[in-house]
Amino acid sequence: MEDKESDHLDMFRAVSKHASDNQLLTDTVIAFKDGIIELDGTIAAIEDVSGESQQKITGVATGKQDLRIVLCEVTFGVISPVKAYAFKKNLPDLRAKMSYSVSDLKEVKDDQIGALAQGLWNIVNPLVPSLGDYAITAASMTVWQNAINAYKPSVAAPRIAITHKASLTQDVKTLLKEGNVILKNILDPISIVFKPLQPHYYSDYRKARIIVDSGGGKTRVTGT
Repeated sequence: MEDKESDHLDMFRAVSKHASDNQLLTDTVIAFKDGIIELDGTIAAIEDVSGESQQKITGVATGKQDLRIVLCEVTFGVISPVKAYAFKKNLPDLRAKMSYSVSDLKEVKDDQIGALAQGLWNIVNPLVPSLGDYAITAASMTVWQNAINAYKPSVAAPRIAITHKASLTQDVKTLLKEGNVILKNILDPISIVFKPLQPHYYSDYRKARIIVDSGGGKTRVTGT
């Protein structure tokens, strides 16, 4: 959450805590009690959503990079022996296609390395019966294909995470608005009934309704 949203949530909490600390009084007015319960539900929802929205997407990006490194190394581990096979069999076209170093593979763009690896796999797979002497087997190809399959979905993962985080941020804004509706249309109007009975409670309620700016200022939120 942004600082101003966090300050807003702190105001909600202050109102809720003030009511809880004076529950013997506030429970005497059922509509007010129900309004506090509704506000508490909104607070819990904001805390849940904002907690998730604070999760960093770097973990997703790191996971993708780990899969990419594995893919590059597994790919090189197969095409390097195939390159030797191509040299031995005098197959220059095949040798040229296998002429990638690990560094070359790691420099290929994220959205292209999966397709490149799959294309190389398609070239090598029909040759497997001839590659036993070069330690390339069906099992080698399965490991390689698994590395390709594992990497491909990860390319979109960071963008999905960013989109999801934006959605959660919007959820927080919506919930804050809902909390304001509860305060301005239920709790604020009803709170006045406590003034004759407990003027200190009412005065402290109005203080709780002040949003304290974490930057040092404050903004009063007034109700009807």
